[in-house]
Amino acid sequence: RERETAMLPLRWYWSRLNDLYDLAFLAANSPEEKAQIADTSKNRPSLRSNLWEELCKKDPARRKDYERELKNEATAGYIKNIKNPTSDKELTNELARTQRKVTDIPEDCKKFVIIHFYLNHIACMGYAAIYDVDLKTWEFKEFPYRKLFNSYLTWYTNYNLMPSPKDKIAKSSEHLVDLCREIGCAMPFLFNKTIIPAEKNVVFIPHDFLRRIPLHGALNKETDKAFLQEHPCCYLPMWSLASNNNGLGTTSGEHIVFKMFREGEEFFLEEEFPDWIKSLSREACAEDLKEIQYPPKLLVVFCHGKADVVNPFNSR
Repeated sequence: RERETAMLPLRWYWSRLNDLYDLAFLAANSPEEKAQIADTSKNRPSLRSNLWEELCKKDPARRKDYERELKNEATAGYIKNIKNPTSDKELTNELARTQRKVTDIPEDCKKFVIIHFYLNHIACMGYAAIYDVDLKTWEFKEFPYRKLFNSYLTWYTNYNLMPSPKDKIAKSSEHLVDLCREIGCAMPFLFNKTIIPAEKNVVFIPHDFLRRIPLHGALNKETDKAFLQEHPCCYLPMWSLASNNNGLGTTSGEHIVFKMFREGEEFFLEEEFPDWIKSLSREACAEDLKEIQYPPKLLVVFCHGKADVVNPFNSR
């Protein structure tokens, strides 16, 4: 498993660097500076490049995956001022040099609230730097994360103990609800209307294990309503991956849903999405995506996945 994540000394190097990020975060004076440090800690292109290189050495067929990933990053606006890198080293240097400012907002995100999370292991606290794009104002909140982490482990352990998908859902659902309640208890600021008005869309940029919990499912302990019921949400692994392209272009106005799991789990889908494009009577495939001629207004993909915590590039 260590060999899968590139060289062990490389992992030691980055683990030591975590302490430097934690110290820099605590020393920063403003929420904007803290958010920039948090985003930089999530953006480690040299480590990502090394992981890909190790994988390509063991499996040359994955070189195409690597090249496709670089192309995706380029079109997403992550790679700037570099059109045709002559080598992987040049690309890595360019990625390391380029860092998008957290206040560099595309026109499409003007009605958003952006939440930059950071878990500081020196202070044993979690932090949220919250930026209202319309008002151009920052809020900074801290929260304890130990109970939240324990709740996540309880759900994750029970989910993985179940042998079949149906059992996973049935036997771990109560732990998932407990986890969502704990998110709401740990982060009451999510339901503060002066910080996040009801009509605002939200971009979550999580950190550490927060990437693996449903922040959008946080339950308000006073109303028991989920955060998603009042705020359309999306996620980014880092703000640097936000597109530079302004304007969404022409959309078809269609709502499209794909089901990518086996029969027996779609009991609620036909009722919830009766007028959506695409039948739910069969499992979707890659060809279905190719048939979409224009960007839909909303695309929903129901699917399962298997995460590799040690090496995210092996997730399926």
